[in-house]
Amino acid sequence: MLRAVGYDRKIRLLEIVFNTGEVYQYEDVPLSEYNGLMKAKSKGAYMQAKIIDVYPYYQVERKRLRPETNLHLAEPHKEHEEHCDQNDSKIPRRGKPAFN
Repeated sequence: MLRAVGYDRKIRLLEIVFNTGEVYQYEDVPLSEYNGLMKAKSKGAYMQAKIIDVYPYYQVERKRLRPETNLHLAEPHKEHEEHCDQNDSKIPRRGKPAFN
């Protein structure tokens, strides 16, 4: 059911990439729920029981790097862009969202 999980502690945002490739973000999710999800034997069952339809959510559209891959382009942070401009040949400009 789940391909990837990310969590931002500062804004309590849980990001889930499902096996279908769809990406959803769930708002105001406590750290304890994220920890529970990560420790769950069945992450899919945990999502259905504790997250889905419990917290406000929305689907996130991502641009694919290449149609035949599952790599996504994320919007880089401003500091990252400035660092890339200084070291353009050393740092790739693609990747996944960073979470704390």
